[in-house]
Amino acid sequence: TGRTGVMASDPRQATTDERAEGPPADLLARIRALLAKAESSTFEAEAEAFTAKAQELMARHRIDRAVLAEAAPGRLADGVEGRRITVDDPYATAKFHLLAGLAEVNGARAVWSRAQSVATVFGFPVEVDIIEELFTSLLVQATAAMQREGSKQDAYGRNRTRAFRRSFLLAFADRVARRLQASVDRVVDEAGAEVGTDLVPLLAARVEAVAVKLRE
Repeated sequence: TGRTGVMASDPRQATTDERAEGPPADLLARIRALLAKAESSTFEAEAEAFTAKAQELMARHRIDRAVLAEAAPGRLADGVEGRRITVDDPYATAKFHLLAGLAEVNGARAVWSRAQSVATVFGFPVEVDIIEELFTSLLVQATAAMQREGSKQDAYGRNRTRAFRRSFLLAFADRVARRLQASVDRVVDEAGAEVGTDLVPLLAARVEAVAVKLRE
């Protein structure tokens, strides 16, 4: 799903590089390794911890890109892309809820075209690559967790597995988004303290660039 690239060494080239550059190969490998551990774990807390660590690595890289972009000429929104990601049944609504939450955590936006069974994620290529990696991994994690729960019946013996799994996935999406947002907030605070700079406006500028692209 993701693509590899090399971080721009010249800050003046950051905006241009945003259009074609994915996460560096070593970063993507580390993130995929953490997500693989999350997928193989049967312990919810452990899986969430591995996923949160992967998000922290991405947040660090996102901050680096934001700092470079601040020094770059040109319109930041020109680096934003829209990528289509399949979101199909079963539980398409809950799946999109998960994807939209991941997009928001990473400064992107997801727009659903339900009739076509796709969502378009608008963001910088680096962020969109990682959103796609996270989404794929978390669907694997959620599916395994739902299967461990087994089938469900109501008090009259009627099958309610489908309704249970839809509710389970919606709750899973909410919990994951909160956990990952907390990880991002912590990384932003720590990185800001390290460099003595308020990084929130820099990241907000990237979010606004995505909004600008959506309005075009």
